[in-house]
Amino acid sequence: MSKRQMLNVKVLSENGPFFEGECTAIFVPVKNEKIAILPFHTPLISLMTEGEISVYVDGKSRSVAKLKEGIIYVGENEVVALVNG
Repeated sequence: MSKRQMLNVKVLSENGPFFEGECTAIFVPVKNEKIAILPFHTPLISLMTEGEISVYVDGKSRSVAKLKEGIIYVGENEVVALVNG
């Protein structure tokens, strides 16, 4: 898969990183639902609610963090999630 079709993702907490790497999608909990963030997603800053963050890497879904709350930033094929677990 080309670099253009990948997201550079960081999921961080006050105790250090949960996940840092590339993936084809990330799923995050926001107000009463889960949203998927894919390459070329519209820029976004949002609060996250209690739930689980998962990423899709090498054709497989992988849970990377459970959180009580957090904030997510989506830029140009870049995602940074700050979580409070």
